[in-house]
Amino acid sequence: MNLLARKMINFHNHARLFVLFIGIVIFLLCTRCSEESDLSPFDHDADLDPQQEQDVSADDDLDSDEHLPDIDEEEFPDSEDISDIENDENASEEQDVEETEEIPEECEPDLDPPWEQEVEEELEWDVPPVPPEAGDVIFSELMPFPLALQQNEGQWVELTNRARHPITLQGCEFATSSYSTTIDSPLQIDPRGKILIGVERATTYSNDVTIAWNWGNYILKTGWDSLRISCGETMIDSVTYSENNMGMYLMFGASVSLCPDHLDAEQNDSYDNWRVSGERMPNDDRGTPGETNEPCEFIGGDLDVEIEWDTDIEQWESQEEAPENCLPAHGMTGLPNCGHTVSLPGGMDHETCVIVPQGSCHTYWMGNLPDNWYYFDQREMPRHTVHLTSYALSRFPVTVGEYRQCIEDGGCGRPVAELCHVDGSYLVGEPNIDNPLRTNHPVNCINRYQALEFCHWAGGTLPSEAQWEYGAVGPMESDEDLTNFPWGEDRNECRANIWGNDPFEETSPVGFFDGQRKSREEGGWLFGPDDFQTCDDSSPFGLKDMTHNVSELVLDFPSDYDDWPNESVNPVWWPPLAKGFLSRGSNWVYSEMHHARSHLRTPMSFIPSTFSSIGCGFRCAFTPSE
Repeated sequence: MNLLARKMINFHNHARLFVLFIGIVIFLLCTRCSEESDLSPFDHDADLDPQQEQDVSADDDLDSDEHLPDIDEEEFPDSEDISDIENDENASEEQDVEETEEIPEECEPDLDPPWEQEVEEELEWDVPPVPPEAGDVIFSELMPFPLALQQNEGQWVELTNRARHPITLQGCEFATSSYSTTIDSPLQIDPRGKILIGVERATTYSNDVTIAWNWGNYILKTGWDSLRISCGETMIDSVTYSENNMGMYLMFGASVSLCPDHLDAEQNDSYDNWRVSGERMPNDDRGTPGETNEPCEFIGGDLDVEIEWDTDIEQWESQEEAPENCLPAHGMTGLPNCGHTVSLPGGMDHETCVIVPQGSCHTYWMGNLPDNWYYFDQREMPRHTVHLTSYALSRFPVTVGEYRQCIEDGGCGRPVAELCHVDGSYLVGEPNIDNPLRTNHPVNCINRYQALEFCHWAGGTLPSEAQWEYGAVGPMESDEDLTNFPWGEDRNECRANIWGNDPFEETSPVGFFDGQRKSREEGGWLFGPDDFQTCDDSSPFGLKDMTHNVSELVLDFPSDYDDWPNESVNPVWWPPLAKGFLSRGSNWVYSEMHHARSHLRTPMSFIPSTFSSIGCGFRCAFTPSE
């Protein structure tokens, strides 16, 4: 009896050690990489074959006699050696566990936390298509003004299915502001899919997009229109585009697309969730028809472009209270106060005019008046009080020669010809930087970041919108003061470079309009009269070319004056989620004198700050040296 008990004890102890050893082996096998398996090393049970599972599960029943085999007494050591064996096994187990704690880097599982893992959406492909409910189908991209085909035959609209099942639009109605038609074909959209509908084509074009259904020969309006889709009594989706309200140009040859993270029937009602497409199509139009829309990566105030310099914006930010010496500067003597120079790296001098002297603070009333007999725009109102402390402005727009110096010095990036667009379109123009005859012309095709680069290199920054406008209108006595142009009220076209009213095809030399008669040799124009009588375009502060030749970028982002606080000091509109860019003044592309008014604002909310234009330049703001 004692011998049998001893054998039983030996068997139980060694059986437990055997099972422990098997468990350790299985653990080690499961923690190693396998080229044939993508399982996590923590999913141990998944690597066990049925026999191993049976062996492990048998551990709970080892005390049962029915599991005991016939045992040869000589195969096992005596009971007094069991403690030594257990100690050796425990030490071996600890060593094996320590070895498994560090998994080779190439074997580590590539697992994100559960909340960051993308869950594959289950789409219902095998169900028959059904009519949409409200919001199931949305307008996600619009091409109202293509250039690829003649007479707007390239117009198209993209529809996106937001449902997980197929949608049919047969029997539904597509309508614009003045036209409607019933979709009489089995128009189907796959789950989460996109289709294009478009105007009827007269023929088949090799460079055309693929249209799933044409709505007839009705042409979408290019400046504004309203689109909707309804099925029976249910409004599925509707959008309205309006260039006047969108704060943007509807670019020739470019669609407007809904930001991909705002693909929703409620969110596509907001202009803030749309952008001008920049992706070039095979037919040279811009858009992403039938594809994922371009992202609207507006981060920290603008498009996600890394800026590696300090814009010194803190010195221009609005203060809580105006200094006690802030007063209207009407009757100010000593104007203009120009002739001051900033020495640019490389040896060139950049002339400035002091607008508000050191230690002073000027008060003026920013914006237009609603009863202006000449011209006004809602974006120029309401008028509001602004206080500005000391600053100076470049007397002329930055020239090609000055910008070339910045490029040579390594402070500026070169304008890209392929990204230099004619105002209001994606037609490409020629940057002045590439023309050796335009060294004294304003540099153009500059985006907001490049303008900031140059001004930082020169020791300043872009002027705020308030600083720019005060430099154009001059000192004021009361909120009723109004001057339409920097030079006064004279509408004579001899004072401005606007399209067709001077001998230049495009830009003119800075400071050209000074009241003198100029010869072709002096002005450098190629065609037209042999001489031209100019009129002086100077502002009260002595600034030149303020509202013509090139429009000028400012530091602020686009805004409505309704959102501006009254009595602000050195205001800069720079909200956390601002987009686009803002320019002031007209340029050579404009054709009427009312565009050359001091209050003209061109907010481009939907266009990234990387956009550049053949009609857009800039000047800089500085801290006065005296």
